[in-house]
Parts: sequence; structure tokens; C-alpha cells
Amino acid sequence: MHNFSQIIQEIKEMNTVFERGEGSGAHRENEFSYFSQEVDELNTARQELDLIEVLDALVDIGVFTIGAAHKDGVDMQTMLNKVNSAQCVNLHAIKDAQSYATHIYALIHSVIATLTNLIDEKLVLELFHEVYLSNMSKLKDGKPIAGDLPGKFGKNKETYFRPDLKKVLLGHS
Repeated sequence: MHNFSQIIQEIKEMNTVFERGEGSGAHRENEFSYFSQEVDELNTARQELDLIEVLDALVDIGVFTIGAAHKDGVDMQTMLNKVNSAQCVNLHAIKDAQSYATHIYALIHSVIATLTNLIDEKLVLELFHEVYLSNMSKLKDGKPIAGDLPGKFGKNKETYFRPDLKKVLLGHS
């Protein structure tokens, strides 16, 4: 993906703002749990033939995996190189946190490849940007709000908005 660096930069910014800075180390068990939830959402969306929810799950998986690589202290160029040289992996083959950690770049590669096979690259960038904006809308006075689960943050009820992926797609129909 030509402009993949834009996605990485926005996710790095989210990690920093949400106090998940570079080199902070990843909590793979939590990340794997959230990854598994998104794979379940992906499966449900596929069964229901809901393209918007398929895209939403894929983008969320991309955000988690790119964020995990960033938390491991991987710089942008190294990440780009590792993702570009990775082979696709079946998301359903990832069964535990160790496998998740081992295949992180293949997962990123698989998500980006799947998205760009489904829709135009420009739209992929816009979908990730919409999710970025939604996540940033969770902040209160520029700071994250504590959430109920480890590694998750709450939402500022005054400013939070759910990402509107349908709007992004229909804006380009």
C-alpha cells in the first residue's frame, strides 16, 4: 500500500495520546483477546453479508496489530519493510497470544491486502482515518478516560462519535 505510512503515523499518535507509547511493551494476552473479538465480529459480519461491518472489523484488526507493532518499538520504515515482506496469514489460524505475536506483520499484511482487494486504496486510508478520528473523540480535555477493561479506554460522552464507515464509502459511490 502506497500511503500505508499515513495509517501508521495516525496509529502511533493514538498510542501516544492513549499512553501506549513506543517501546512500552505489548500486553499480548489482552491484545489477543481484543483481536479474537474482532475476528468473531468479522465472522458474524461475513455470515450476515454486511460489508460495512466486515470493513469495520478488518480496520479494527489493523489498528490493533499496527498498534502492537508500534508498542514494541518498531520504527515506521522497519514496520513498512516487515509488512511488505510478510506473507498473508489466515486470521483464523491465530489461536493464542504467542501466535498473534509471531505473526503480527503477516496479520497487518493480510488485513491491508484484504482491504485493498475489496475497495480502493484511497478508501482504505479514509476508513482508517475515520476510525482514528473516532478514537480521538474519546478524549476528555486531551486525555484518555479510564475504561472497564485492561488496555481499553472509556468514551467522552460529550464528544465521542462512532466511526461512520458507510458515510466514507457512500461519499465515493
